[in-house]
Amino acid sequence: MGNGNATWDDYTGRKIKHAEPTHLSKETWCLLYSEYDFDRANKCTEMMGQACGGFGIKVEDPEYIEVAGNDSKRPLGAGYVAHCKGFPFDKYKFVLVIISDPKNKKMIKSFLDNEGIAS
Repeated sequence: MGNGNATWDDYTGRKIKHAEPTHLSKETWCLLYSEYDFDRANKCTEMMGQACGGFGIKVEDPEYIEVAGNDSKRPLGAGYVAHCKGFPFDKYKFVLVIISDPKNKKMIKSFLDNEGIAS
């Protein structure tokens, strides 16, 4: 089935096997979340491991990066941005950001885009 004509059903039906399964190790990916989303971050990691295992993708725990909670002087999105300034994103192949309030997405995405980080 390696002729490039595979369908999604072939993939999900496990008729296609990865030649070289991907491996996400602590050194290659990180999970950025607010302290309010600690439980969501853990659940996300657990679910990624379960979902990816069937596709031959190994998922180790990420580098957990917790953004301090909201202070009264700035919105939480600004807290993410302030925390991420100078962060070595180039060290990771994959960065997953958990945003609990959709209002903060635009600010955080704009920052990541300006830093040249696909988001």
